[in-house]
Amino acid sequence: MTTFYKKNGWEDVKNCIPQKLLKNFRKDLNNIAKANKYNNFNSLVVNLSKKNKNKLRDINVLSNRLTSFLEICVYLKKFYKKYYNQSNVYLIDAQLLPGLPKDKRLTYDYHQESNYKKNFKNILNIHFPVYFKSTKENGTMSSLTGTHLLGNLNYKKRERKQGFTHLLPENIDKIKSQYNEKFHVLNCGDAVFFDQNLIHKSNYNYSSKCRICCVVRITGDHSGNFIDQKPTQL
Repeated sequence: MTTFYKKNGWEDVKNCIPQKLLKNFRKDLNNIAKANKYNNFNSLVVNLSKKNKNKLRDINVLSNRLTSFLEICVYLKKFYKKYYNQSNVYLIDAQLLPGLPKDKRLTYDYHQESNYKKNFKNILNIHFPVYFKSTKENGTMSSLTGTHLLGNLNYKKRERKQGFTHLLPENIDKIKSQYNEKFHVLNCGDAVFFDQNLIHKSNYNYSSKCRICCVVRITGDHSGNFIDQKPTQL
């Protein structure tokens, strides 16, 4: 696994996260939905994205702080120790990412994590679905295999009035023509591990369901800048 990861910049790890941990996380998310008078978290996200975006943002922040999510993060930290052979590891951040159906606002164009999280020598990024299988149809993450070997690249910032600010690598069209795109199809329990310099993106969700995924970022480098900057500040 380590050899494949170093060569390609990513590794799809099957049955990585215990189903019990995911079940507890889903239960807590659904309890948040029921407290807000929705049947489940999927319906809450879809409806609030249309009716009350500020409340959806607040709920997203709350979701990121759930103990059940932190338990998944603690479990995943051991994988960093295996990949980088370090005893001390640090959780940089952990975020829930709602891939809205038929909506481009919350999709990321091609980017490198190293341009959002500055000054770290090594970050292990772990992306995984929470409710449903991630497929090409519902906008699963894709990456350009081997682009991590290009190192940290300069970027052009593209700001949106609605949605994410993109830090698009320079000469991305030329890079896309030279590297194969990999769509990471993941069942619940699977995860993709990827390098901080791997060029990757999320994709348009053509399905009728919200693709709820998470990304966890872990490092063994204590010299990095732990002050989280918004993309508009970069």
